Amino acid sequence: MEKRIEPSDSFTLSDRVMIGEAAGMSIDELLAVIAGSDDAGTVKRLLGSCDGNIASLTGLGGDDVAKRGRLGKRQSVAVAAAIELASRMEPSARELPQEIKTNADVIALFEYEMRHKRQEELWVLYLTGGNRLIERRCISIGGASGVTSDIKIVVGRAIELLAAGVIAVHNHPSGDSYPSDEDIELTSRLKQACSLFDIRLLDHIIIGDRDHYSFLQRGCL
Repeated sequence: MEKRIEPSDSFTLSDRVMIGEAAGMSIDELLAVIAGSDDAGTVKRLLGSCDGNIASLTGLGGDDVAKRGRLGKRQSVAVAAAIELASRMEPSARELPQEIKTNADVIALFEYEMRHKRQEELWVLYLTGGNRLIERRCISIGGASGVTSDIKIVVGRAIELLAAGVIAVHNHPSGDSYPSDEDIELTSRLKQACSLFDIRLLDHIIIGDRDHYSFLQRGCL
């Protein structure tokens, strides 16, 4: 019979990851392993620079991570890459809500991963007539495709999915959630385009650093 390895205080951080104990490890312990160390103190300065909120480090280059944490080049590059990878991970189907009841449900889906993005991203939720979630899709990153192209993509996909309603969500890297003139134009034109196909624009939500702006709540839809 194969001998079962029991957890032990004598195991290094790397050992604990190897035997499947990563889920019980703290953030500083996991970051230390990523940085190639078995000493959680290695990343203490880095975590202190962001008050323990590693999501705020998303988008930083290796040089910035090195300066904040006083880490070596290989360590800082590994940490920066790991944080970026984590920010891109899509929630599994079982983690997504089956029904969108309030804008709080929408915020819960996006705020962690989008609040500290350094590029603007436009996402759309596609819903049934009963507000059940069909799909969650990224439409554009960095605003490169432009308003007209974004609208075509949003509406085209809604038609493909036979969606009855859509909710647009994007972030403001500046941290200020108040809509720009371009945001207002996008919302107006998207609403008009959706209505041509009997699709409702249920809301457009902008996520900032500490708050969000809902066009629906503000009476702008």
